[in-house]
Amino acid sequence: MSIAQRATLLRDGLRDRQAEVQKACEDMVCDHWLVDGQIEKFLKLLDVETNLDIALLALKSIFKNSVEGGATKSAVAWNPTREEAMTSEGAVFWYAKFLSLLEQNDQDGMDDL
Repeated sequence: MSIAQRATLLRDGLRDRQAEVQKACEDMVCDHWLVDGQIEKFLKLLDVETNLDIALLALKSIFKNSVEGGATKSAVAWNPTREEAMTSEGAVFWYAKFLSLLEQNDQDGMDDL
């Protein structure tokens, strides 16, 4: 799939009015697109500079599903090195992680971050 096709599929699926469609899209991301928890590779496939809003939606669903374990759990545990954090993908990851903690009102997590 092209970047545009992936972005469109995620945008439409994660924003769909039907909860079943959203869940199917989240499962697709977490179970099939996020291979071995390689979140940086996943984000590169979305071209975060062009599709920031879609990358944030996808990361939100990944963080939401992280309690289930597996590849999703290891992706959320990704701790980019200083060099990786300076990439677009690393910056978007940290921004999304902060937004997730803010939404959960996790003050300790935000302080740690």
